Amino acid sequence: MAVVIGGARVIGSPMGVVGTRAVAAIRPDDLQPSGDGPIAATVEIAEYHGRDFYAVARGDDGAELFFRSDQRIAVGEVVRLTAPAARILVYPA
Repeated sequence: MAVVIGGARVIGSPMGVVGTRAVAAIRPDDLQPSGDGPIAATVEIAEYHGRDFYAVARGDDGAELFFRSDQRIAVGEVVRLTAPAARILVYPA
C-alpha cells in the first residue's frame, strides 16, 4: 500500500482495511539514512548514544521523523531516509 511520509511516496504494509486516510508507523531502528532513500528530511536533533546517533528530522511536509544512524549526522544536515516496506505499518486513520 502506498502512503506519503515526509512528502515522499513509499510502500508500506496495511494493518487492516485502510481507506483514503491512514497513519504510518515506523520504528526508529527501521528508519535509516540511505543515499537513495525516498524521504528527504532536515535533522533537528542528533544525539550520540554509544555506537549510534539517534535523531529527529523534519520532512518536507512537516512530519517529525525519529531515526537511528550508525554514521555521524549533524543538526541542519539534510538526510535521505528509507525503511523496508514490511517495517512501514499502515493503519486506518
